[in-house]
Amino acid sequence: MIQQHLIAEAKDISASTRWQYPDTPGSAHVVELAARLSSPETYRAFRETPEGDYLLGVIEAFEEALNDDWLPYEIVGLSLENAREFICNVTRELEEYSMPEAIQRLRSCYSKLSQP
Repeated sequence: MIQQHLIAEAKDISASTRWQYPDTPGSAHVVELAARLSSPETYRAFRETPEGDYLLGVIEAFEEALNDDWLPYEIVGLSLENAREFICNVTRELEEYSMPEAIQRLRSCYSKLSQP
């Protein structure tokens, strides 16, 4: 269940018009994942798993960046261009693979995108 919410959140983030106008002030008004879930206990329990710790850290960093009045130059240590590619990969990997396998693939993807 939470995997579907993560996919929906990553899709919303990657589709945000904020990417097209990074130097224009204003929030993207991305609905936070915590608000999508009806159960704080589910969110908390997921965070306590290795998969949850990783994915929620990524998703929350993107939410914070896009909902800020000013888009930062980097998100999760990646340039904006690479950050958008990475969040698109989050969607794709979670749709195609089990969560543990998706995390492994995302870590590899992140490593490649973070290379100078």
